[in-house]
Amino acid sequence: MESIDDVVDRARQALQGVSEDDENRWRNLAKFGGLLDWAWSQTKSMQYLEEAIGVSEAVVKVTAEKGLITNQADFLATLHSLWLEKYHETHEIMDLDKSIQAAKEAAELTPEDDEYKASRLSEFSHRIHTRYKRLGRLSDLQEAIQAADQAIEASPGIHNEATCAGWRSDLAFLVTARFPHTGESKDLEDGIRHAREAVEATPADHRERSNRLNNLGHVLYSTYVYTDMRQYLEEAISLAKDAIDAFTAAVPPDHPSRLDRWFNLAVRLGARYSLTASEDDINEATRITQEVLSLTPHGSLELPNRLNLLGSLLEDRYKSTLKREYLNEAIKIAMKGLKVTSNDSLDQATFLRNLVFRFGEKFLFSKSLVDLNLAIDAARKALEIIPRDVPERLSVLSNLGALLGKRYSQTLDAGELDEAIGFAREAHDAFAGPHIRINDRISRIIVLHDLLDKKYSRTGAMSDLETVSLRQRRLSTLHRKATNSVQNSWILPVTISTTSISTPGLPMIYADVSNSREKLLLKLRNLAHIGQHAAITWASD
Repeated sequence: MESIDDVVDRARQALQGVSEDDENRWRNLAKFGGLLDWAWSQTKSMQYLEEAIGVSEAVVKVTAEKGLITNQADFLATLHSLWLEKYHETHEIMDLDKSIQAAKEAAELTPEDDEYKASRLSEFSHRIHTRYKRLGRLSDLQEAIQAADQAIEASPGIHNEATCAGWRSDLAFLVTARFPHTGESKDLEDGIRHAREAVEATPADHRERSNRLNNLGHVLYSTYVYTDMRQYLEEAISLAKDAIDAFTAAVPPDHPSRLDRWFNLAVRLGARYSLTASEDDINEATRITQEVLSLTPHGSLELPNRLNLLGSLLEDRYKSTLKREYLNEAIKIAMKGLKVTSNDSLDQATFLRNLVFRFGEKFLFSKSLVDLNLAIDAARKALEIIPRDVPERLSVLSNLGALLGKRYSQTLDAGELDEAIGFAREAHDAFAGPHIRINDRISRIIVLHDLLDKKYSRTGAMSDLETVSLRQRRLSTLHRKATNSVQNSWILPVTISTTSISTPGLPMIYADVSNSREKLLLKLRNLAHIGQHAAITWASD
C-alpha cells in the first residue's frame, strides 16, 4: 500500500509531465492542490500545507489571467481556508492577514445572485472579526459588521430561513461587541433583537439550534456586563444550559465545540457568584473550567480565554475571602497566560491587566516594592499593546497613574509624580462622554484628585490647590448625579473585600439602597489594587 508521501510524489511527477502551454494544466494543478490539502489534513506536515498554499496561489493567478472569474473566486475561497489553517498553526498575524485578503477577494468576485455570495461574505466577516479579537481595532469590527449585514441582504430567495438565521445570529454577536466602543444603546438593542429572531427562525431539531442559542446567550450576557441588569445574566445562564442540551442532541459527544458551550456556562456562573457569593456557583464554574482546560490542546487559540477564566474565578474567590492563596494562584495563571499568547495580542494585554490588579493587590499586604514594580511594569507593557480606541486602555492608564502615585509616596521622585498625573489625566479626560458609567467617571476622578493632592502637598503652590478644588467640585457633581440617578447599574452587592477597602478621609460616595431587598454598595471598579476608595455612607434599609 502506497504511503501518503508516495501518492503525492507520483502526482507531482505526473504534473511535471504536463506542458506549461496546455490549456488544462491549471485544472491538473488545482487537483494537485486538493491532494496536498488532503495530505496536510492526514499528516499535519507543514511542508504539505505550504506547498498547497503555493499551488492554490498559482491557480488563482492563472484563472485571473484567463478571465475565469467563477473559478478564480472558488480558488480564492480555498486559499483563504489554507491561510487560516496556517494561522491556527503559527499564530502569525501575517498569515491571518492573507486569509482575510483572500476571503475578501473571493466575496467581491462572487456574483450577487450566486448561491455562495452570502456564505463568502460571512466567511470574510468571521476572518476580520478574528483579527479584531486579536488586535482590538474598531475599523476591523466595523468592516466585519458591514460584511455580515451584506450576507443577510444577499441570502433572501437563495437560502432557507434557518440558514439565513445563522448570518443574522452572527450580526447580533458583532453589533453587541461594538457597544463598548460607541456607548450606543442601539447596538445592544439590535444585538438582542437579531439574536432572538435567529433563534425563532431555527427549528428545535436543527443542527445549528445550539449555535443560535449560544449566540443569544452571549449577547444577553454581554448586555448584563455593560448594564449590570441581572435579568440578562439569569437568562444567559438558562440559555447556556439549553445550548448544551441542544448540542448534545445534535452532534457526537466528542465534538470539540462542546467545550465552548460548557465554557460559556462557567463564565456566567462565575459572574453570578460575584453577585450572590454562592459557593455552588463558584464551585461548579471552577470544576467546569478545569475540565475544559484539561481537554484544551496546548496550541489552541481558545487556551488564553480559558486560562483567563480560571484566573478570574480564583481572583473572585480572593475578593470574597481575602485568602492570599487564591491571589497567588491567580498570579500564576496570569503568568502562564503570558507564555501562551502572542506579544501583540489583546489576549496578552488581558493577562497583563490581570497582573496589574493582582500584583497591586499583593503589594497592599506585602508592602514590597518588588510587587509594586511588577504591577507598574505590567501596566506599561499593556499600554504598548492596547490600541488607543480600545476602552480597556483607559482603566490601565488610570491604574498606572495610581500605582506610580503609590511609588512616589515611597521614593518622593517628583518626575514620577508628574508622569502619574499625566496618565491619570489622560484617562480622566477621555471619560467625558455621556455614555460612560458614573462609577467609572468617579473612580478616575478619585485617582487624579489624589495625585493632584500629593502634588499640592509637595509644592504648596496655589495653582495646584485650585486644580485640586476643581476636581473636588467635579467629583461632587458626579456624586449628585449618582444619588439622583434612576439607574442603579453602578450599585453592586456587598462582599468582604468591598466592605474592607473603604478608607476614611477619602471623597465620600453615598449609595441609597433603601428600596433594595439586599444590602448594596457602590463598588469603585479598578481601584481595589491601589487602596484609593471612597468612604461609603449607608441609607437605612
